[in-house]
Amino acid sequence: MSDINEIQLTSLANVTQRVTSQSRSIENQNFLTLFMAQMNYQAPSPMPQNHSGATALSGPEGHIHHITTEPQHWRSKQALQASTLIGRQAHIQSTMAILDNTQIFKGALHLNESVAELSVTFYNPQGQAIQQLPLGSHPIGQVEFSWDGTDHTGKALPLGNYPMIANATIGGELKTLPTYLMRNIDSVTLTAGNQEMVCNIAGLGAFKMSEIVKIV
Repeated sequence: MSDINEIQLTSLANVTQRVTSQSRSIENQNFLTLFMAQMNYQAPSPMPQNHSGATALSGPEGHIHHITTEPQHWRSKQALQASTLIGRQAHIQSTMAILDNTQIFKGALHLNESVAELSVTFYNPQGQAIQQLPLGSHPIGQVEFSWDGTDHTGKALPLGNYPMIANATIGGELKTLPTYLMRNIDSVTLTAGNQEMVCNIAGLGAFKMSEIVKIV
């Protein structure tokens, strides 16, 4: 057993079931072309199973394990920093929209230049477009969007993962843009030494701080 115990701060929020990606065949060639273009443009969101120095959630909510080999001022500083993250929203790069029991999917785009005719299209597992959000023109900056999980007829769709693709006109050319999930930070795990803090994201699991694009 390691002689270094971990500190784990857990919020009172329920941690939803970890998302498992399923590999499915995409039959629609037009969708596949767009989706592969976006995948080449951005790295898929990592879903690490384990991080060195960090352990999975365990014990009752709010239970804290102290690191006895680290100075008290280090523990206090790290614990204070971690406590300010719980309950905030993390932006995780992903090509998938997640419909869960929250009913509303929240996403974001980070624009490095002005765009026109911005839109986000959602697809079913067969590659068919089921809903599109027209977002118009935007300057450089962050654009947030939400999807209520209905298709273009207003029918509520089953819970699950749905591919999404963002397109916009930039300099007269249609381009595919990286998309981001917006999910709550349910808890934070602290590790000893210089290792990164690990945020446990609702419905996604554990992510290092370096894997999170933005926290708001």
